[in-house]
Amino acid sequence: MKPNPVEPFTCVPDSNDNNDEDKKGKCKDGEILDPAEGGQDKNSPNPKCLQDDQKLCEQGKVPQSRDKTDVGLKTKDEVTCGKEINENDKPKCKSNEYRFVDVEGENAKYSCQKTRKFDREKEARVDNRTKNTMSHQLARTRNIEGMSADWNI
Repeated sequence: MKPNPVEPFTCVPDSNDNNDEDKKGKCKDGEILDPAEGGQDKNSPNPKCLQDDQKLCEQGKVPQSRDKTDVGLKTKDEVTCGKEINENDKPKCKSNEYRFVDVEGENAKYSCQKTRKFDREKEARVDNRTKNTMSHQLARTRNIEGMSADWNI
């Protein structure tokens, strides 16, 4: 937001401030892109969406982040809100992380957590390593069995 030159005590949206649009993406009204999913932007064709809990908090407060498995609808009574902190005090998260909000007392506390996309990719890498290791061990076993037949052991 920037000051309105016509009325100095009001603000108008800054032309570079498209944050709400970035959060909404192609989600329905009242929903935002699920930050815990990761790898999504406003152009994602089939986005994972989540209820916009921010609308259930008072001005100047932010909702506590949901657990990665919690994607259902919530009421105002079910959403915990905490006082927003300065943008400079928020952590800078890596591309495979998202900002997680935890409400402690009246204040919001931010941390970085890995996205579901990162978790899936990590699991796939582990599965591939396991398959490669098992294939290597099987080939080695067959090779040893073949050698023992040649040596009449």
